[in-house]
Amino acid sequence: MNFSRYFLQLVNVLFLGLALSFASGFTLFAQPNKPNKFMGFRSVSDSSTYIDSFYQGNLPDWRREEQGVNLNIQYALHDASKDLVLFVDFEKKLSRKEFKQLEFIKVNQRDTLFLVFQRVDSNTVKLRVRELNIGFSQVLVNNKKQHLGSLELDIVLERKERIYLVPLFEVELDEIQIQGQINKIFKPFHLRFELTLLPSFYTEELEQSKLLNNPSVEFDHYTRQMRHIRDAYFKSFPKSDRKAYYVFLHKGFVNESLEGFAAKGKAIVFVKNQPINKLSYDIAVQLARGIGGLTQPSSANEQTQDVENLMNALGGLELNPEQWRNLHLDSRRYPYYDEDEEISIFNGFVAYYFWQEKDDGSIIFDPGAFRLAIQRPYKKNYFSYHLNIEKWLFKPLFVWSSFPFSPLHMLLFGSYIFAALWLRRRWHRRLTVLAERTFRVKRVVVRIFLTSGIIVLTSITFLTINSVLSRYEIFEGVIPDFYKMSMRDVRKQILYNTEIRRSEVPEMASEVLIKRGNHWIVKRRKRVLYFDLYKDSMGVYSKARFNRESDSIIVESERIAMLAPSHYFVINRIDQNLNYESQMVFNHQGSNVTQLLQQSKEPAKRILLFVNGYRPTSLGNSLEENFRDIRERGVEFPDSKNMIHDFDRFDYWRPWRAIDSRFEKRINPSEIYYADGHFSVNTSNYRSLIHFTQVSSIYPARCYDPNNHICQNKGRTSWFRSSDDATYLLLPNRPNYTGFEKRRQNGRIAGLNLLQQLNEIPNSSDNDTLYIVAHSMGFAYGLGIIDELRGRVNFGGFYILAPENAAAGYVNPNEWKEIWQYGANHQLLKKNAPCMLDGVAPQTMVTGLNAAHQVYIPQDLYERFGFFDAHFVGFYDWIFDLQRGAKGSISQR
Repeated sequence: MNFSRYFLQLVNVLFLGLALSFASGFTLFAQPNKPNKFMGFRSVSDSSTYIDSFYQGNLPDWRREEQGVNLNIQYALHDASKDLVLFVDFEKKLSRKEFKQLEFIKVNQRDTLFLVFQRVDSNTVKLRVRELNIGFSQVLVNNKKQHLGSLELDIVLERKERIYLVPLFEVELDEIQIQGQINKIFKPFHLRFELTLLPSFYTEELEQSKLLNNPSVEFDHYTRQMRHIRDAYFKSFPKSDRKAYYVFLHKGFVNESLEGFAAKGKAIVFVKNQPINKLSYDIAVQLARGIGGLTQPSSANEQTQDVENLMNALGGLELNPEQWRNLHLDSRRYPYYDEDEEISIFNGFVAYYFWQEKDDGSIIFDPGAFRLAIQRPYKKNYFSYHLNIEKWLFKPLFVWSSFPFSPLHMLLFGSYIFAALWLRRRWHRRLTVLAERTFRVKRVVVRIFLTSGIIVLTSITFLTINSVLSRYEIFEGVIPDFYKMSMRDVRKQILYNTEIRRSEVPEMASEVLIKRGNHWIVKRRKRVLYFDLYKDSMGVYSKARFNRESDSIIVESERIAMLAPSHYFVINRIDQNLNYESQMVFNHQGSNVTQLLQQSKEPAKRILLFVNGYRPTSLGNSLEENFRDIRERGVEFPDSKNMIHDFDRFDYWRPWRAIDSRFEKRINPSEIYYADGHFSVNTSNYRSLIHFTQVSSIYPARCYDPNNHICQNKGRTSWFRSSDDATYLLLPNRPNYTGFEKRRQNGRIAGLNLLQQLNEIPNSSDNDTLYIVAHSMGFAYGLGIIDELRGRVNFGGFYILAPENAAAGYVNPNEWKEIWQYGANHQLLKKNAPCMLDGVAPQTMVTGLNAAHQVYIPQDLYERFGFFDAHFVGFYDWIFDLQRGAKGSISQR
């Protein structure tokens, strides 16, 4: 057996499955066959319309395949302020009978309209499309016998964005001229920018080297330098506009030929200083990459068009229709962080503190700036993990899936593999023949037994080595690996420190890392730290020491004594007579909360929490894009870290019609938070990515004619053999209670972290009201959050979008003022129109709810149904079109 060949086939299957990943909402595309008569659309000469037709360009990724029938779909982007005038060409002359049989139909999201057209000559028809609305529509060309072709329309308005240009050195620039040049480039694409030149910003990152390190040639992530510059800037200016694009101007890269960099789909740009015309052009290229994730086109047939494309950065000013469309995705998102980045978060069970001490234990600080000396960069859900191992054989080389691998692991695994191959070659046949003759055991059983033995032996060895490594873990003491490291490097090491699997989450606590000389010492402390700050004879507070730890906040001078609901530190100012001058309490972020702790009640707040579901590693439109994305990010992202963010950290909601903003406007919250309910496909009803890939690849696409479904019996029992089984039986119908419970239990950790956020001032959440929007896997995760918040906050609204394995979770509707479950009507559609079902998460009713709480996708939104589309979170904006007071309508607050 050629193992490598079969392994590559399996990898190809996985890649194809990720191309059809959760929440992507994309359809398979195929190269069409040219029809016999219909030739294509062409627009009247109008700069407001960009139309691509099959005879003008070769864009196979844009050709949609419906029910195995290749349609000639052309693509147009058009200004919403103008009517669209088109000429439709045919390859041969149309007879009067054929002309009378023609139909032009405009299909919008909610209605279908037959369009009026007129004959220009025997080969040409003139068509005017009026009442164009923002969004997507499709013009179909039919005759009485067949579908001839289609034109997809994206209707766009001019988009306005803000750019902040931040020089990293002293330079004089004409911002008006730069803005004018950039807008001149983007004007044909209906984009306009307002540019603001900010004062020069200096950072220690560029003190030693004036040039930036070379970034990724794939434009997929920022370098360490870039991340540091970005973080330093936002730390220096915490109130910076976060709904804008930032361009950092620097002196160049190590590679002199590089002129700019923007990670695809991100809002931070780095551009080399150039003469103003060249600088403006480079900024435009990188903005296009950042805003729309645009890349260099790869057309092998039309080299001239490639050279003139903007993304080639050779002076071209053109974009193809796909690029234009990507620029106008109604996302309004401004992501500044890579997907793999650990972001500083101020919720978590373990708060981290860093400071420097002298040998006598006194803390080193600048007089008058003690709080700055106690660095508090982030919180995490676990203590950091360190080993004190001198023998190289036991030192971990890397960590995979939260387990360390040392040279001893590799040596023993290699020995087992060698022994297994040697036994197979020398003794395998003799053993199987002997077992078959002596014990009448078939060879296949012997092979299974030997293989199982090797697996068991390997597992025992792995666990034994790990148990030995656990004896070397440093809970408190000097960390040898940090010898002579700087404060910044240690902070980074701790931030990205991979947590080894532990049986339980620790109690709320603090971890302190202290630098003494060239050594770093780690200590585990309780949630409240007390410091003494001493005044000298000159009246200056010049000496400080760590005093003690506690789980309570006790401030005698202010008559405060309470159990700490989060992490705090107390500074005792002591005069020359060793008396307390003052005692102040600060939260982990450094805000003085002393007076707030004495308040009986905080004003009631309305809290809105978004809980996302599965996050695919690829949302590409083509197999090439999915191969690239999966190669860079892996088949699946790691499971949620159970942290709470105050922005859409993983760009799950905002890119898709800004649906979180729609909820925000309806609920009008005081504070908004985001929880990550992402877990492996293994926790879903599919139970494995391979199973999901198999089903999604063979499940029928949405039928072309909504009144004539031919999808009822498309079931298959294997990859290669079809049957007449009902199609809906392909979908998983056995609930995965174990996976559901895993997500729910992790949600409880996130719930405790959210409680920290709400209770930064003790006892402040009991008068707050919580509203939750959960999608897909986020339903189970949201239930875990609810478990921890029950009785500690008021429940307002619970909005459940296409829940995964809904029947496995129980919701008490009496706890909520408003509760709705949205999704496809599985019971109604499964036998008559199974192509319309939600295949990603087949819909069942949440246990505890009834039909009065269940709201289905409207039947007139036919394009919102289907295996992926019925699950896609961006297609649930129809909720906000429901009439006030109607079933499923979210009350305006």
